[in-house]
Amino acid sequence: MKYLVFAFIFLMPSWLFSQCTTCVPDPGCTSSDGFPTICPLELPPATAGSFYEQALTFFLPAQINDPESGITADLLQLTVNSVQGLPFGMEYTLDDVDGVYFPMDGQNSGCATLCGTPVLPGVYSVTISVTALVSALGFELEQNENFILPLIVEEGEGGTESFTIGSLAACGALQTEVGATLSGVPPQVTTYTWDLGNGQVATGPGPLMLSYPEPGTYPVSLNTVISNPVLSSLDLTSLAGGWGGDADEFFGLGNPDPYFELQDGSNVVVYTSATIDNVTTGSWADIDITLLNPPYTLFFYDEDLVTENDALGSATLNVQPGTVSFSSGNGSNGTASVLLVEVNNITSQVEVNVFPEADPTFTVNGNGFACNAPGQALYVWYRNGIPLTEPLACEFTPTEGGLYQLEATNEFGCTAISESFLYCPPIVPVFNPVSNVISVPAGFESYEWFYNGLPLTGADGPEIPDPQPGNYGVLITTDYGCTTTSTVITVTVGVEEVNGVGWALFPNPADEFLEIRFTAVDEADVWVYTTLGELVATGRMEEGSCRLDVSALSSGYYVVRVGGRNTVVQRAVVIR
Repeated sequence: MKYLVFAFIFLMPSWLFSQCTTCVPDPGCTSSDGFPTICPLELPPATAGSFYEQALTFFLPAQINDPESGITADLLQLTVNSVQGLPFGMEYTLDDVDGVYFPMDGQNSGCATLCGTPVLPGVYSVTISVTALVSALGFELEQNENFILPLIVEEGEGGTESFTIGSLAACGALQTEVGATLSGVPPQVTTYTWDLGNGQVATGPGPLMLSYPEPGTYPVSLNTVISNPVLSSLDLTSLAGGWGGDADEFFGLGNPDPYFELQDGSNVVVYTSATIDNVTTGSWADIDITLLNPPYTLFFYDEDLVTENDALGSATLNVQPGTVSFSSGNGSNGTASVLLVEVNNITSQVEVNVFPEADPTFTVNGNGFACNAPGQALYVWYRNGIPLTEPLACEFTPTEGGLYQLEATNEFGCTAISESFLYCPPIVPVFNPVSNVISVPAGFESYEWFYNGLPLTGADGPEIPDPQPGNYGVLITTDYGCTTTSTVITVTVGVEEVNGVGWALFPNPADEFLEIRFTAVDEADVWVYTTLGELVATGRMEEGSCRLDVSALSSGYYVVRVGGRNTVVQRAVVIR
């Protein structure tokens, strides 16, 4: 019934789902015909390497009226049995954790969240098995159904908050590129430390090309540290002249009283130091000025009590980590200590997955093929480049010649296709005694018949009508590369059946036995041949009659001959 169509979308075992956001049903999700439905009806595509989340609301009416049959059915319960084919990295969360729904008890709506980060692009077929318990016309019925929900995962780039990565997954081996996306604004300093997940580390923002030649799971992480340059201390090793003449020096104090100002790139004084009395050298500690607006200039002064302060030169302060020297050019020299102070420390990680490749190789045994790696998720056989819909199985017996390949898909979604194998089927001529024609299948590129080992002039088709007694064979070629010689069929006599008085064979068609009567002779041998000339039964005619048991013979055409192997007394018979 139509009401089962919705079930495959949302009924999943609760133990599979633990990470998705718990959804709330959309009250606007209903159906115009009263049948269960789901909203939205089409899932938007996912992108490999990107987080995906989509809420689904389902509408579960307690009763369904089928207009075609006129039957009203009660939907009592829906239960999930199994699920296969989810894209690697994705899962479901249900609003009902037990995965069982009871519409007759008022559970008429629900929802599910599909979420995760798929890693391999492709078209996925999520196959879900459910059981519906319904009641109609006084009977309860359990109905098992399998449903397929296609989900398209498109190509895309993965990444984190601090770096991008070209591909998150591949089959067999992977080469992918990573690059940092976060950086400070100069003169901030940014450092990058990569852990590539394979025992290797690297530094710098990239881009870096990563190579993973073997299957495995590789956690790739990047530690990004952004730091501010900070002026922490300054040492004045010498001071320019021109500081004398103030009252404090006149009264014998003798030395200047230096201090400095720090001016940023906007010509704003952002720091004025304390004054150190009566020195020509000095140190200032614990300054703690963040240097984010270069260029910075140091201005040195002698603080005077009466007269104006004396300017003792200026110097450029290079904003770089460590101890930097400065010089005014007129004698005010020294060093400054610039420290790095972390303002952001971010570590991001993704998992790169290299999955084992599928094994599409197969072995040819006689006229049958068998895959060398049973138990994979899906097998598709190809003939001359065209996929065969049946069988989707490990083993295959071809009925036609051609170039065969096997495409195998493993549980990770990795697909590989085998080398081509040229299969040339055996060609077996068949003789039809009723139409008196030898034939092989039609449709080959060319035919060349032989009679008693010599080419048969003009015989270049699939049939030989009215053959003469002798041995026949044919050489066929195909447009896909086969050149095959058939088995040899022997036609003993160009058959001219003896009918009329004295010769009787019945019943025809026969099921279990044949009665043969021949009034012309009392004793004779009886032979039964297949159309290929194979002797399959014999008998002996006594007093003009013979009864042959043919119950063990396969259904088909046969030729019965009486008197001897070269007798012209013969007749076609059908065994059912």
